[in-house]
Amino acid sequence: MTLTMFTLNAFYGLALAMNMFIIASGLNLIFGVLRVINFAHGMFYMFGAYIVFTVAKTWGAPFFVGVLASAAGLGIIACVVERLLLKKREAPADPADGQDPGAGSAPDDLPA
Repeated sequence: MTLTMFTLNAFYGLALAMNMFIIASGLNLIFGVLRVINFAHGMFYMFGAYIVFTVAKTWGAPFFVGVLASAAGLGIIACVVERLLLKKREAPADPADGQDPGAGSAPDDLPA
């Protein structure tokens, strides 16, 4: 294996690792906020790839236009899914974890 092949394989492996990290971080964030395991990230990821492919190959647009269309389309789809499916599953705010917004979480001994 030449140095060029090794370098290309190393960068390819790094790109795959970064992609897996982003997906795992998203799963961790969803589980931490909603307290439910959500594997829909794979569905959104593949649907975004399908939008890019459709826009770039079928419509003949440049790849970057497909990426922008995918971002816009997935943003709309994610908002719809969040409003219709995930909003009902939100965990109630727990004042003990210190994330309860509002005046009730401020200490009483602060000067006015």
